Amino acid sequence: MKSIPIVKLLLFLLSSAATAFISSAQTPAPRQLTLIHPDDPDFDTLLNGNFTGVDNLDGYSAIRPYLVLLRNDTAHSIRAYAIAWDIQSSNRMVSRLGDEFVQRHQEPRTRLRAFTPGEIRLVSALFDLSPEEYKSRLPGIIKLLPGWTAHPPFSSTNIKSVSASLDAIIYDDGAYAGPDHFLFLTKYQCIRAAERDLGESLLKLMDSKASDQEILALLQQSAKAGLTANTSGRDRESICALYRGEEAQALLARYRSGGMDSLMTRAWALTQYPREILTRISSE
Repeated sequence: MKSIPIVKLLLFLLSSAATAFISSAQTPAPRQLTLIHPDDPDFDTLLNGNFTGVDNLDGYSAIRPYLVLLRNDTAHSIRAYAIAWDIQSSNRMVSRLGDEFVQRHQEPRTRLRAFTPGEIRLVSALFDLSPEEYKSRLPGIIKLLPGWTAHPPFSSTNIKSVSASLDAIIYDDGAYAGPDHFLFLTKYQCIRAAERDLGESLLKLMDSKASDQEILALLQQSAKAGLTANTSGRDRESICALYRGEEAQALLARYRSGGMDSLMTRAWALTQYPREILTRISSE
């Protein structure tokens, strides 16, 4: 048997190890947001451990089939997601409800921060809460839940099945996945464009020595256009007008609470976030 020179053997081994390393490095880490449904064995334990007392609320039994716990079991923060509920009635008709979570940049404080690794949220078509948000909003939930659940589909008696699924996910590195039945990607892009474009427009007006009235008129015009936007046709222009209007209203509220200096500080902050490049990945 012919022997292999030691130098060639070492080179072969190093080459094989390098090839294995490159192959491993190119294998994407799994991304899995975990949906825990009411019929899952761990649901009640996780619910009571993170959202104490929710199962004793008036109206809970009606809303329970429409609840899910969502846990971030990835190494990435989640900037946005959409969940769809498919509801089948006894006459085989299927309707769909949805919930959407979008991290808005910086202030106001009531806006959602990113959904970070290891966190859990209680989600329905009526609310989407972290454990901390649940505690702070519990008085309102106690007051409103009975009224909410008095209406269809929660009050319906002919529901055959309810199933929840992740419809779209956008990660902190710009990756997104999901069938996206609700045009969620378009909505997200419109929200980000509204933040940046209004911020840049306000700063340009300030640089041009525009009056306070002219600056506020821009925001009022955008807010009005958002209120009258007709998104039933699912066209991008109307969807963007809607979210531009929402951002304009938030900026007007900032002006009313803090004045023009506060408004311009906010406008400058909105322009400092890097532009996102979103890339579709396969759902896992």
